[in-house]
Amino acid sequence: MLALGSALASAQDCRGRFDILLPPTMSEGGVRALSASGLCAAGWSHAPPYEILQRWRWSANIGFEGAFDAYSISGAEGLSSRGDFEVGIVANSSLHNQPYIWNRSLGLRVIASINNQSATALSVSDDGGVVVGRWFVMTGIPRAFRWTESDGMQDLGVFGITPGEARDISDDGSVIVGWGNGVGAFRWTKETGLQDLGALAGNGGEASAVSGDGRVIVGFTYDQNYRTLPFRWTQADGMKLVPLPDDREGAASDVSFDGSFIVGWYRPSTSSAIRHAFCWSDLLGFEDLGIAGNNTESVANAVSDDGEVVAGYMDDGVQSTPFRWIRASADVNRDARVANDDFDMFAEQFGSADPRADFNRDGFVNGNDYDLFAEQFDLGC
Repeated sequence: MLALGSALASAQDCRGRFDILLPPTMSEGGVRALSASGLCAAGWSHAPPYEILQRWRWSANIGFEGAFDAYSISGAEGLSSRGDFEVGIVANSSLHNQPYIWNRSLGLRVIASINNQSATALSVSDDGGVVVGRWFVMTGIPRAFRWTESDGMQDLGVFGITPGEARDISDDGSVIVGWGNGVGAFRWTKETGLQDLGALAGNGGEASAVSGDGRVIVGFTYDQNYRTLPFRWTQADGMKLVPLPDDREGAASDVSFDGSFIVGWYRPSTSSAIRHAFCWSDLLGFEDLGIAGNNTESVANAVSDDGEVVAGYMDDGVQSTPFRWIRASADVNRDARVANDDFDMFAEQFGSADPRADFNRDGFVNGNDYDLFAEQFDLGC
């Protein structure tokens, strides 16, 4: 286990604060997944001197945990809602990527792939019973897979998803989303089979994530000029664009449990390829999460269920840095103003040790939260 220590640095403004989640012995990396609470994160990093890909995991109560001893290469890709199951890739002696599922009590288990081909696990149901991802046929073409203990690894390519990937799964394991050649963004269930989600300009796209309740799907579609645009899909409304400033280019990467919060990246300027992480919700609208330090761009890959924590990576043009962005607004009741009723509400939550008073999202309600809230309140943030 790696201690949190000085590896956690912060930058803060009225929008929120960036916590840098880089393991002390690593040179760069990124967050790939968050638990529903935002108190557990997992991803990848590079270990010097050979910059080998290494898995890491961070939780508020334990801190950093490093790579698996038995494998020289590893990377975490997904977490269950509670954060107790983790999936990703490990490399065997022949350097084939193999999918894994990990749980603290059960340990690491490598999932047998089809024909022993390279594969990557990308997402896992909340109980760890269903895993999805991609595997590669001999020609290197990716195909979507679904794995369960009873059925083993199933090739979803037989449903027309070839090539393609299964990118995410609902908490109960019933809804799978991803992309496939010829179908673009798709939704798949065992009962209804494959559903093409369509494309707003007829140019395809990809589904990146599904809400925990399985009702909302997000990703990106291409416009007539093949720019990527983020979408939100529901059974009732179909595919709708996530509104970005001035119709800028972007993509949605993740969505909260009930579909209220959507995160991803967008391009703030039409004259630059630089990206900024964003969070969008009906309640708060569009939020540019900005950057911190010497970084020039940021990308959001994951969001907590309440939208208070966003995670991904920042980049300075040379290397990437994993982050957790924590909302730092003293507008507790979310009425778009900071007033005495916000202070009263926070004080009541703090006095009863309500988890909502964990203002700095470190897993504890203590004086640090009170001080940080008071600072933001005084600033009118």
